[in-house]
Amino acid sequence: MFKRKSNIKILVTYFMIGFLFSICITSVNAWIDWSAGPTFRYSDFGGYTYDSWHEIWIDKGSTPNTAMGYTEVKTSNLSNAPAGYMGTSAYLYNSAGTLIANTGWKYNSSSANMLYSLTQSTTTKGTYYSHGYTQAYNGNGYHTYRANRSPNMSN
Repeated sequence: MFKRKSNIKILVTYFMIGFLFSICITSVNAWIDWSAGPTFRYSDFGGYTYDSWHEIWIDKGSTPNTAMGYTEVKTSNLSNAPAGYMGTSAYLYNSAGTLIANTGWKYNSSSANMLYSLTQSTTTKGTYYSHGYTQAYNGNGYHTYRANRSPNMSN
């Protein structure tokens, strides 16, 4: 009998932990609004095909709200590309096309199937979009690609 009560307490404890964790995750996701531009697909050296896109993120959990630019590239079939084969550089622009922030180039330092860059945030009220670059190793340097920009969003 004592063993059964102990098991029930453990189950209730795990249930409560899971419930509280799910509330925290849901709350965090509710603070970020984002919008992505269309995916751009390209192939390069070594038979790798990549998908890339740009996203604008608005963090509504901060005061004041912040805007950030995000650029991601991944192998289309999620196979790992060798170290140095993928590069990203995220750019954040205001609606007038003025560059607000960028990350510089970042490359996968080990075998990976995706890579991303996220700009520093801006708290200046306005309308923003993301439009960065990706690179793919071509056997003798890099080809640079630019997917379609993200839609505009206001913070």
